[in-house]
Amino acid sequence: MTIIRNSAACVYCKTEIESKHRHDFVTHTCETHPAYERMWVGDSCVYREPKVQTWNFFVDGGKSYLRRGGEGFKDTSILTKGDPDSALH
Repeated sequence: MTIIRNSAACVYCKTEIESKHRHDFVTHTCETHPAYERMWVGDSCVYREPKVQTWNFFVDGGKSYLRRGGEGFKDTSILTKGDPDSALH
C-alpha cells in the first residue's frame, strides 16, 4: 500500500488536518467541542485542574506511515491498494 494523503477530519467542526512528511506531527484543537487535559487518579481518568484545553486528535507519518491518536476524528487518508498492513504502525 502507498500513502497518497495522510489526513483526518474533526467530526464536530469538520476541520481537516494533514501530515505532509515523515514525523510531521499535526494536532487539532477543536473550538466547537474542546478537549481538556486529563490524568489518571487510581482507576479513574479525571480532568487536570485547572482545566486546560488541549488537542483533540493528531495525525503523523506523512507518506511514510499512518499514526493517529485522540478522539473525535474521521480518517480521510487516501491510499493505493495493496498489502493492507504495509503502511500501518
